[in-house]
Amino acid sequence: MQRGRDPPARLPAPRARLGLASGSPRPRMTVHPDGKEARCVAYSASGKLAGGAMRSASGIRPGLSKNRDGSTKDGRRILVADDDATRRRLIGALLVEKYAPAVALEAACVPTALEALLVRHPDLVVADLGLSGHSQGGFRLILDAASLGVPAVVTSGPISRALEERLAQLGVGWVPKGSSEQTLLSAIDRALEKPRGAERGGEPRKVPSGPRMHTA
Repeated sequence: MQRGRDPPARLPAPRARLGLASGSPRPRMTVHPDGKEARCVAYSASGKLAGGAMRSASGIRPGLSKNRDGSTKDGRRILVADDDATRRRLIGALLVEKYAPAVALEAACVPTALEALLVRHPDLVVADLGLSGHSQGGFRLILDAASLGVPAVVTSGPISRALEERLAQLGVGWVPKGSSEQTLLSAIDRALEKPRGAERGGEPRKVPSGPRMHTA
């Protein structure tokens, strides 16, 4: 039997700036059979879909399985909301690796992200400020996250001083697009270190019984 040539060694991908190629391992992704573009996808550090199957946000059960210490068995839940599928996956993979054990939830538009926020109860939200699906873009998602006391970080192009101050008032971190991965991680670390809104008042976090509908 003739031995074929060994394939050339594959060079590792460079650690590039946020939104570009990354050296982080990419999780295995599966297309949802309903073919809908707006969906919420969950995967863990192993690259396997959380729960073993792809489910839309509307099909996820609201109850979370808890460990004895009160943490979820899946670890930290991180919602990544961005129109760009590549950016979502790269950011999600980076954060799952950094904050393991963790599960990343993907949302491609505001309605899907809001549903994931209210149904999956993430511990962190990372969103594109220009997210589609609502007249306020990703800011609508950030307002709801802040009202629930969920730490959040947004990415965007240049923003006004007034908007930057408003985000600071909400306790939301801002990372310009094109920033390094370390800049994003530092902003997330700062957001996670801040006390949640409900914790400041000494009351348990209140979660709405059902999704609120926001129209564009």
